[in-house]
Amino acid sequence: MNSLRTLIRMMSYILGRHPDAYGLVPDENGFIRMRHLLHALHEEEGYRHIREVDILEVVHQQGKSLFEVRDGWIRALDHEQLPNIQECSQPPKILYTCVRRKGYETVLFEGIRPTAFRYVWLVSNSERAYRLGRRIDPKPVVIAVHTKTAMDEGSRIMIMGELYLSPFLPKGSLMGPSLEKVIQQEKGDSPTKKDKSVPEDIGGFRIDLDTLHEHRFPVSKSGRKKRIEWKNQRRKATCEVDMP
Repeated sequence: MNSLRTLIRMMSYILGRHPDAYGLVPDENGFIRMRHLLHALHEEEGYRHIREVDILEVVHQQGKSLFEVRDGWIRALDHEQLPNIQECSQPPKILYTCVRRKGYETVLFEGIRPTAFRYVWLVSNSERAYRLGRRIDPKPVVIAVHTKTAMDEGSRIMIMGELYLSPFLPKGSLMGPSLEKVIQQEKGDSPTKKDKSVPEDIGGFRIDLDTLHEHRFPVSKSGRKKRIEWKNQRRKATCEVDMP
């Protein structure tokens, strides 16, 4: 009974108070995908054994007055205290997000648009970005975002509690490792020459703020031609990178 009450309290806190503290973004009606809630719970000590069937049992037995489940989504019925999404006119100079390795080539040439959430999430440090990114890829690519450039190129930066959000991130505002480096990581090969400007994190990629200007994503009107050149280089490396 104590464990049941503990799970209910945890779910109520995440779904009805501070989803942002767990890297979650509710939709306009307060719903969060069940699998995203499970990802967040599994990162917390004492909740790693929780499965969807456990949550459904909690809702059925004890939580009908507290939670609503609908087609793989869940929300707290009392969600009036969820943090509001507000415009952020002066965000930190650099924020961080993550993408899958398989989608990194697309990001290089098209920027980032939301997939799992209605907004692209951003956080203030690379370590947290990497931890959240592991929900979508065991070795995600951490990308630094120059917020002023993003806004100058027509995007918006908003804030929801501890999370920053954006409807899209133009490629000119993004900074990250080279595509070849990501391909080498995916192949499992160690680079023959150490790239000191973009040091590797544990299993992924970390950004060196001292050399961000050296790794700004390319901006060119002949982007299609550059993309073809990247694809040729990829074929030579005999490594196929799938679309997300």
